[in-house]
Amino acid sequence: AVQQRVRRLEERGVIRGYSAVIDPDEANAFLAALRTHRDRAMVLAMLLGGLRSAEVRGLRLADVDMGRRRLRVIGKGGKERHVPVDPAFFNEMTTLHALVMIFGAIMPAFVGLANWMIPMMIGAPDMALPRMNNWSFWLLPFAFLLLLSTTLMPGGGPAAGWTMYPPLMLQTGMAFPFVIFAIHLMGISSVMGAINVIATILNLRSKDMPLMKMPMFVWTWLITAYLLIAVMPVLAAPVTMMVTDRYFGTRFFNAPGGGDPVLYQHIFWFFGHPEGYIIALPAFG
Repeated sequence: AVQQRVRRLEERGVIRGYSAVIDPDEANAFLAALRTHRDRAMVLAMLLGGLRSAEVRGLRLADVDMGRRRLRVIGKGGKERHVPVDPAFFNEMTTLHALVMIFGAIMPAFVGLANWMIPMMIGAPDMALPRMNNWSFWLLPFAFLLLLSTTLMPGGGPAAGWTMYPPLMLQTGMAFPFVIFAIHLMGISSVMGAINVIATILNLRSKDMPLMKMPMFVWTWLITAYLLIAVMPVLAAPVTMMVTDRYFGTRFFNAPGGGDPVLYQHIFWFFGHPEGYIIALPAFG
């Protein structure tokens, strides 16, 4: 009966994509929690659980309205009301999502794919630097946990977007140095993986495979590895300059002190634009 009701709702367009039917008591507890201090945890749990919409005895919980930062609730008569999601929490989640996906998921995933594919493609027994490989991998979970733990610190996590523009980034609470340290750790991990890829391709190729006969994937990763080594220090520079602005009295990005916040953007996008190729090239290969 439940499946039939869900199917009817999907045919009528009430539920689209992923759908779920939840217990009425759970729904009441969910709505009650939105009005209390527990609203952040509940909304986060709903988002992480992939619950895009749900139907409970005529009550439908619609998607989170990303543009208006509100949770839309539609009742039996079709009346809808909006329950606000705390803007600071919304910004924290979007910032952390981007940082984790870029530095903690996409880039390491492609490095892992390179570790698996490149030795087979070039006739190598294994990667050239196994100890560096190991170090590169084990930096990631600690950096990942450090970054996520910032949401539990006084003042909350970073809320300036993945680009971390000042002066907004400098308004982060106690989590600020931990965010920067986590970014450094993930950057070091990527650089070590890139060094390993270059060493493997240039030194462990089969005698029957010159550079011009390498598969496209190997070529794209060779280019990507050089890009990583070139641009990760460029990212490290402006975020470290922000640390010195915050704790050592420098004025790189502090306009009242004679600095220029736009300077950060210029430096950052010397990293940001090649980063787009770093993410795309291995997939193209």
